[in-house]
Amino acid sequence: MSVEKVEQKIIEIAHEFAQKYGKEILELSEDELISYLTSFFNYEEWLIFKHNEIEMLRLFLKTVKEDLSKS
Repeated sequence: MSVEKVEQKIIEIAHEFAQKYGKEILELSEDELISYLTSFFNYEEWLIFKHNEIEMLRLFLKTVKEDLSKS
């Protein structure tokens, strides 16, 4: 598993999140976001995520916000 594959998975999760929950992302704490995201990962993906946590969270938030601004 590579960082790029985990990033792609985060983008997919972000698209689904934006469709299901919309602006609720603004109400979630950092811990809640991390819990939500990591629930989709296997152990190897989780290790990659934890090593790059800040960048991964930024990618998730950026993707959701872009989706929300398009709708």
